[in-house]
Amino acid sequence: MRVYDQQLTDTKAFYDQHAAQYAEATLSQSMERWLIPFIATLPVGAPIIDLGCGAGRDLKWLHTAGFNVVGLDLSEPLVRIAQRHSNAPGVVGDLRYLPFADNAFGLLPVSW
Repeated sequence: MRVYDQQLTDTKAFYDQHAAQYAEATLSQSMERWLIPFIATLPVGAPIIDLGCGAGRDLKWLHTAGFNVVGLDLSEPLVRIAQRHSNAPGVVGDLRYLPFADNAFGLLPVSW
């Protein structure tokens, strides 16, 4: 197993185990000032995928702002929290292997 693969496995296990605590620590943080410059050039309703969506903090903001947003995270427990928090769709997956067609999204913010 390559070192990166082990790190990815360890990271996924950590977030799976601590999803609720991670959500509690991050959902109240405002990222609006960081998001606005990225979305300023996109029309409302533009498709956006939030890579590494975590508990859905940015996903909720983007969805509320009127974008067609989908969250993607490696951790299934975090994706479930993100879906409940944002009312936006979420997908469990690895951002290296996106389960979407090429050019399906106009913006791909990544939280790592």
